[in-house]
Amino acid sequence: LAAIADGSNDTHTIVTGVDEDPDGLFDNQYSWDVWNYVSPAGEGATIPITDTRYYVYAIITGGNTSRLVSFTEASGAGSPSAVSFLHPPYIRGIQPTQDVQVSVEDPVVVAWEAVDVDNAGGHGGAVPGRGLAAPDGSASSPNIRILLTSSDFGEVTTWASLTSPTEINRMWLANSTDGSLGSEIELNESVDTSFVIVANRLRNNLGTGSSSGTLELQTNGQFGQSYWVYLAIDAGRPGTGGLPMTGDQPTNLSGVSPAVRAPGRITFTGVVPASPPTSARFIVPRKLFVVEDDTLRIPITPDDGDASGRQIDVVDIFLSLDSALFEPLDTDGSTTGIQPFTLGSNASLNGSNVQQVAREINGASSFEFIYTDQTSGLTFFDGVQTLAFVNFKARPLSGGAAVLTTISIDSQDPRRTKMIDQFGTDIHASVPPPIEVRILPRGAVRGNVLLQGRSSSADTITFYLREVGSFDQITDPFFEENDLIPEYTGVQVQTTGVNGEFELNSLPSGRLILVAKMDRHLAGHDTLDLRPGQSIWGFQPTIDGSGVDRGFLLSGDAAGFNDSTGTSLPDNFVDSQDLNAINAALFTQTGHTDYNGLADLNRDGIVNATDKDFTAVNLTDNTNATGGIRPVLPTFKRADLADANATAKVHLSSDPSSGIQVGDTFDVTIEVKDALAVRTYEYHLHYDPTVLAAVDMVSPGTILDGYRTDISGKILEGEVGIVNSVLGRTEVGGSGSGTLGTIRLQAIKGSPHTTVQVANVILIDVDQGRSTPKIGGDIVLAIEGGAKAYHDANGNKILGLILADEDPTVDFNDFIAFTQAFGLKSSDLAFDTRADLNLDGRVDFADFLLFTMNYGRVAVDAPSSGVAKPAVQPGTPASSKGIKIGLEETEVTEGRVVLTVQMFGADAMQAWRMELNHSAEDFEFIGARLPDRNLLEKGGAQAPLLLVKQAGAGRTILASAIAGDGQAVSGDGRVVEAIYKIRGNPTRGVFRVEEGRVFDGTRESPNPLATEQEVYISGPSQSFLLTPLMNLFNSISLP
Repeated sequence: LAAIADGSNDTHTIVTGVDEDPDGLFDNQYSWDVWNYVSPAGEGATIPITDTRYYVYAIITGGNTSRLVSFTEASGAGSPSAVSFLHPPYIRGIQPTQDVQVSVEDPVVVAWEAVDVDNAGGHGGAVPGRGLAAPDGSASSPNIRILLTSSDFGEVTTWASLTSPTEINRMWLANSTDGSLGSEIELNESVDTSFVIVANRLRNNLGTGSSSGTLELQTNGQFGQSYWVYLAIDAGRPGTGGLPMTGDQPTNLSGVSPAVRAPGRITFTGVVPASPPTSARFIVPRKLFVVEDDTLRIPITPDDGDASGRQIDVVDIFLSLDSALFEPLDTDGSTTGIQPFTLGSNASLNGSNVQQVAREINGASSFEFIYTDQTSGLTFFDGVQTLAFVNFKARPLSGGAAVLTTISIDSQDPRRTKMIDQFGTDIHASVPPPIEVRILPRGAVRGNVLLQGRSSSADTITFYLREVGSFDQITDPFFEENDLIPEYTGVQVQTTGVNGEFELNSLPSGRLILVAKMDRHLAGHDTLDLRPGQSIWGFQPTIDGSGVDRGFLLSGDAAGFNDSTGTSLPDNFVDSQDLNAINAALFTQTGHTDYNGLADLNRDGIVNATDKDFTAVNLTDNTNATGGIRPVLPTFKRADLADANATAKVHLSSDPSSGIQVGDTFDVTIEVKDALAVRTYEYHLHYDPTVLAAVDMVSPGTILDGYRTDISGKILEGEVGIVNSVLGRTEVGGSGSGTLGTIRLQAIKGSPHTTVQVANVILIDVDQGRSTPKIGGDIVLAIEGGAKAYHDANGNKILGLILADEDPTVDFNDFIAFTQAFGLKSSDLAFDTRADLNLDGRVDFADFLLFTMNYGRVAVDAPSSGVAKPAVQPGTPASSKGIKIGLEETEVTEGRVVLTVQMFGADAMQAWRMELNHSAEDFEFIGARLPDRNLLEKGGAQAPLLLVKQAGAGRTILASAIAGDGQAVSGDGRVVEAIYKIRGNPTRGVFRVEEGRVFDGTRESPNPLATEQEVYISGPSQSFLLTPLMNLFNSISLP
């Protein structure tokens, strides 16, 4: 910023203190009125230079932070865009409003509005460091001329056309004392807004082209000649040193200077005398027109009747008018009472010498003006220079016809209008007859607005009325009476018929821009030159920003502006955002969830190729690039997203259908409200890992529905972290309410009070703006029970019935499920709470001992109680075909014997079980162990589980399985070693394997491995190797 304002650049402060909020469609814009702009005094009170590149910057401040933003940043080609000012002058005629006929002796007022910000043009070669001064004042920089001509040169022409050497039509300079350029009365746009023509002075014509310069104003032999009134304003030219010219008006204005025709013509009757008579008099216009609810400014010009001039010390002016038709305008709010008069531009006038009032007398309005200067008096009363203007407003006609009335300059005591000279003498100035004023109704416009692609154009159209060169709509209460929906911006009108006919009433007069806009369509406009009381038919505001009349409002505007609520609105610009909106809604119809009514451009109830074609062909471009349509400005940018999601709200929701039991799963949804243009989000779900475990993400959320996204995350100890992001660029993102995801949790331990909370939430918008939203409260849950317990016929608790839905017995199926969970903790995804029999958050040896103690027990309250065990379903079970099982005597010592069970030809085996029988009189089973080089360890599994269960006298159930997700094995090898104590002194021992089966992880083999395999031993020998194992298993209480 310091570099910008260091004094070496021509810098202008445009505006300060603009409020950024709210963020509606028309809020995020500032209309810079360049016509009336002058930089602050500290910057030289200047205007931007013409033909110079300017760059626009803004400072946005929030809290303690300020940020400099460029509005003319580098374009796609890498070069910065810029603003270059041309400052063309502008002028519009106001009076005469309609055709008027007067005598050459009657004054006629010509009024205008004009703007010329620099009264000049280019700056030559040198660029001044601090802009150009804008000279104001009739003497310093006059630039307006009034021409009378009987020829019509069109609504707008140029000074060069009017003064061409080949031009044969005569014209008279009306702001002259004799009609010629040499007697010009200088006028300046910033000082003068009206001039009173007295035609009896116009003895000499302008003398341009091939016409004579000594011809009086022609009146068709006193019977009347009509003249067009042209108002010319100088376009300027550089003077000495490249700076603008000041001083007297040059003989010829710049050739490109515009000359604009006034609305009405003046017809003059009578004869212009060779020497106009002079007398003391008050000069006011003879006839005037005013539009209802519009202002009227009447100049009062004194003539003291003395060519050499005399001193006037006192002027009294009294006016009477109908208070039912007019109301005074207060021009000085700082003074008590209504002050309807303003002074003319002569430098000798002093407001402190004025006394004035507007009041009611006998039901009529009375305006009174007294100017007193008994020191130096006033000496400029030449019948040309205005003393004062009276300002009032015509009241509404309430829909009626035009009204003709009069305004009187009072001439009877005690309200006598007069002039008194320095000697106190009344000079008996004549008072004109009453001014004839016609109050005209407002104008009307009728026309049609066609909508591209629509079979019928009847719809609700929004109209905006703007000044020429402005983006702001005119606030006019009478025009707004056409509005069907007052709470919306603009004036909403229902058009009718297939061609979209409309009618607008009570329009103000003047040169205005009428803009038509409707959602799904680009705005169109046209210039409306409306005279007072005039009705225009066949008006069609369908011209685009390049001046091309499209004949209808172009279709294709479906999206592009996201307001602060997240609502996507048309932005009067057709680009990729509109294509994206249509692509997202393709093939949807009215009533479908994803149907977007704005994307249905032709309103046929379905979004399809027809709608997309309109958007593809009507792409817009603000740079006049070839192939792009220039829209009618303004177009709309979406709301500033800086920390826009700081007010968004994120909270959890969970509603289990019943009380949560250990082992149950339930879903927790992370919801968001009031999000705005989100493209990426992150959240972390926290919970007690000893009570709850994360199972899965069951939904990635809905806030980014319709986008291709990349979602990732991690499950940590007591925490799930998720990040989701739209792939590629988007300027829309997710807005409004939705969800960020749904996480499934499982209860693994009973707890009367456990908490789930969301934290560390980040919402990143489409501009990469990062926000921390507001976080809602935690979810508090009660988890009932632990591993599900069932009961036997005596009411005793049974643990380990993991597959209670399959059969009521704690058996090999449950053992397999147990082994798959063995070694897991609650933080593991595969953790099975049904196997955590002691509820400590892990499946370990303690649970295995409990399972072993409950093996074989039958529950009477299991879901499958009383239901026969289902038959094995067809499939690909682990085949027992070809598998052999055998027993061998490993060692025999005094008092003990060890037997080894082997398998041959196993295929994809994960588990096995068998019943090992022996003579209870000769042997006592004391334990079992896994052998070295166990077959189940062949695939790399570590420490397979071994189940040992005595089923009765001489009967032992043995089972073993690969824990967790260990790899299945095939081939030959040892599987278990059984240890027996020898009773007495048997001469031989017999051991048999019964009901041997294998398991492949999904099914049990339907075929037994062996019905009876026997091994015989000859006798005992001494060994102490089994003492530790015997002590271990003796410590286990088996039922």
